[in-house]
Amino acid sequence: MASNSTRRHVQPARTARIVGGRRAGAGLARRARSGTHHGRAIEMTDRIVLVDTPNGEAQALAVFAKTTALIPGTPTRSVVALHHHWDHLSGIRTAIDEGATIVTHETNRAFLELAATAPHTIHPDGLGLSKTPLKIQLVATDATLTDDA
Repeated sequence: MASNSTRRHVQPARTARIVGGRRAGAGLARRARSGTHHGRAIEMTDRIVLVDTPNGEAQALAVFAKTTALIPGTPTRSVVALHHHWDHLSGIRTAIDEGATIVTHETNRAFLELAATAPHTIHPDGLGLSKTPLKIQLVATDATLTDDA
């Protein structure tokens, strides 16, 4: 199945540099650099987990594309949203549009529900066109993401 990004009018940013290094117990962690802000792509046995989606739709599309190129055949199924500041979440609508489950603290629920349904009429983004529903996994105090879960 083609990624939702193939339906968009927005062009991905030209660069998304992802560098890797082994981290004990965390699969292969790769830092996704996007200007001054960074995310992480963590390779699990059955999926990719992104941590944060900074710098808007174009950069988020580039990070998804680069992650898919580096780890082919492994879907990005989860995005961990550390908190609601723009530098961590300005690409969250792209992650929702891609079908990722957003893993975040329970206090971010209302913010994410609003972000997922807010109309984008002047410059429609992928989510505004697809209307993909928000999938969210709320965390009260702490959580562990494991393989095959």
